[in-house]
Amino acid sequence: MALPCDLPVWNSNQTSTNEVPVLLMQPSSTGYVCVTYQSAWKGNSSEYQRHYAGYQDIQFGLSISKEHCVATPGGGTSCAPTDFNSFMTSAVPSSIQLSGTTDYVTVVYTVNSLSNSTGFYDNSAPYLASCRTMPMAVGYAASQVNASDFAAIFVPPCSLQAFSPSSVSVTGMELTYVQFP
Repeated sequence: MALPCDLPVWNSNQTSTNEVPVLLMQPSSTGYVCVTYQSAWKGNSSEYQRHYAGYQDIQFGLSISKEHCVATPGGGTSCAPTDFNSFMTSAVPSSIQLSGTTDYVTVVYTVNSLSNSTGFYDNSAPYLASCRTMPMAVGYAASQVNASDFAAIFVPPCSLQAFSPSSVSVTGMELTYVQFP
């Protein structure tokens, strides 16, 4: 299957920096995000049976959201994603049946930004194995995007995951990298 995505964004072989990929879209447009995931058992049937046999199938979906952060007693911060009805998204495939030989799976997410989507979003496409997602800016040029436009990068604790992203590419979107503290 030929993927519609031709702009590489991130892959697991890159060294980690404070530069975070930020996806750029325009309102009332369509873009595609292609994410290749690798299974935690890497196609090893005995590893699958030992730790992941309870997983029968997995669902794929893309949520674009902003973090709503509040101060907590003791000086901490608590953040929770707030979804907006500014996007229509779909995934192909939307789910797969798992087996011990499952290694890599590529999912193509279609993102339709609606006319009311202008803004800055803290979460969009997944990347890194640590449950992080890429920020997204809609209606802005790369020169207009700064780290201060987004909530502080928060890396949530990850539960055992059957799949982790290994590469991300896009089309119908632009890309910039933003230095986060």
